[in-house]
Amino acid sequence: METLSACIQIAVEAPAMGEAGREILLDALEHYGERAQVDMMLEEMAAEAMRRGISYGQLMAGTTEYERNQIVQKRRKT
Repeated sequence: METLSACIQIAVEAPAMGEAGREILLDALEHYGERAQVDMMLEEMAAEAMRRGISYGQLMAGTTEYERNQIVQKRRKT
């Protein structure tokens, strides 16, 4: 949430900063998007671990990256 607040603040100040403000805003939005995507993936994996009755660590240790991607894609469809 802090990152979102920072993006909003930058968006408010960016017009007065000209081109430099635009670049700063784009960088902040890119970072926020990446962070949000990672947070969503972690939440989906934690929910899957809970559904299976195992810990998050057990799920991560017992699956390949491909399997984890499949879990995330499946959970996003539901």
